[in-house]
Amino acid sequence: DALQKNNISPSEALIIHCSDLHADPVGATQQLLNLPEMPDAIFCMNDPIAILAIQVLKEKQIKIPEEISVIGFTNEPVSNFIEPSLTTVSQPSYEMGRTAAKLFIDQVENPESFKPVTKVLHTKFIIRNSTRKLPQHLELLKSVVQNGPQSLVRR
Repeated sequence: DALQKNNISPSEALIIHCSDLHADPVGATQQLLNLPEMPDAIFCMNDPIAILAIQVLKEKQIKIPEEISVIGFTNEPVSNFIEPSLTTVSQPSYEMGRTAAKLFIDQVENPESFKPVTKVLHTKFIIRNSTRKLPQHLELLKSVVQNGPQSLVRR
């Protein structure tokens, strides 16, 4: 949705799914680097994967953010202390847990009247040193922060 709103056609070659969250991110990063044209940025599903991507890029002596930007999702405490500090999307973890627990308790206490619901919680885009400014992508990033990373996926 976010890509379409910004007149960007999604490229399947740029969407890499990782099933092993410890080994696959390294291979996924290398796969992106082996494309005919290196992407402007790598947007990872969480900060630990983004940190692995940064390690791979540093091993290949690729400058972050000058040559490629890296963005995480979760705002782990370590994200501010690595070099370069990681641009990330902060999610409200406490509120997520509290909301999930309330929904679970409601379902257990009232199984016959429980109706599944979707709750959208607000995130915050935290710009640090792992990204360079690309004004043409600002609206896309705002949309992702507002709607979550799933807005990048073609439906």
